[in-house]
Amino acid sequence: MPNPCIGALTTPPFHAVAVWPAEIAVSTGLLTDADARVLDTEGRPIAGLYACGNDMASIMEGAYPGPGTTLGPATVFAYRAVMHACGKPP
Repeated sequence: MPNPCIGALTTPPFHAVAVWPAEIAVSTGLLTDADARVLDTEGRPIAGLYACGNDMASIMEGAYPGPGTTLGPATVFAYRAVMHACGKPP
């Protein structure tokens, strides 16, 4: 039965992301910019190095309010990283 919330998915390309539950983390990862590029100690992007999810510093500043907190940002920043790496605007 189709999902009534989103309608039919009929036009490719189709993409999927595996999402697995895991242990709680601390969200104190690497500093990044808006395109998920990892920043060096002087705040400059490191060419070709991206981070998202628990590998990326969170706006929670080390707090972890509950399971799943980083799933949304992980998906968004993974998308932004790929678009940046491909030279396309997000």
